[in-house]
Amino acid sequence: MHIFFSSPPHHSELKYLKSRNFYIPSDPHVQFKDDQVNNGVDNSSSHPQLIIAPNQYNKTPSNNQFSIDNGNLTLIKLELEKMNQEQFIHNLNKFGLRLNTESVVIVVQVHDRLEYLKILFDSLKAVRKIEESLLIISHDVFSKELNELVMSIDFCPVMQVFYPVSAQLHPGEFPGENPNDCPRDIKKDEALKIKCLNAEHPDKYGHYREAKYCQTKHHWFWKLHHVFDEITVMKDYEGLVLLLEEDYYVAPDTIIVLQMMQNLQKRSVFG
Repeated sequence: MHIFFSSPPHHSELKYLKSRNFYIPSDPHVQFKDDQVNNGVDNSSSHPQLIIAPNQYNKTPSNNQFSIDNGNLTLIKLELEKMNQEQFIHNLNKFGLRLNTESVVIVVQVHDRLEYLKILFDSLKAVRKIEESLLIISHDVFSKELNELVMSIDFCPVMQVFYPVSAQLHPGEFPGENPNDCPRDIKKDEALKIKCLNAEHPDKYGHYREAKYCQTKHHWFWKLHHVFDEITVMKDYEGLVLLLEEDYYVAPDTIIVLQMMQNLQKRSVFG
């Protein structure tokens, strides 16, 4: 489990209207509390807050992912690119979204273990204050069953993003498995004889690349970049980010404990 204390970024693609010591996003679906907008003063914090009120966000998601065959890689690539660009957040009509320095954004890296993911979602549903969090699901496998499971979430705002250079989308070539890849445990001298790919460069343990494990690492780094640098609602986010994986199980007081830890850290630094 990883926890990130996010520092303020130095850029943003959102358009803001500055009003004294806080910012009002100019997008019509992003709103501040009425008293903050009317007075031009934010008495709760000197940091920007992003508030999307329930029933104020009217975009509709793409539903093509439910009709695409899992084997049609061309259509899958196009649909995943579209979904990554749309950045659609489900359940905004029910919960809205408020992101500030006290928030917890939860990012889950998912492969293909559907039953494990169901158990994780069951545990997240029981977490206190989960409805105030943004849940981001980062996939490296396109699957109708996984999509349907994520779309069934009814306890918090949720967004899906997709790792675009996955092994699923590149069968028979890097980053997937190439027929000419060196076997994992082959000795370097033998690898050089058979001239398999990357024969000159085993790892420090003498092993060669295994696509499924390399993908996990590559996905992890891509996920961090995408969440912090590409997702619009995260551009000025200064709260906590909790990184999970599909086989995790969380306790009901997870968010409360994280916020207590954050307050303790602030007192130790600034107190």
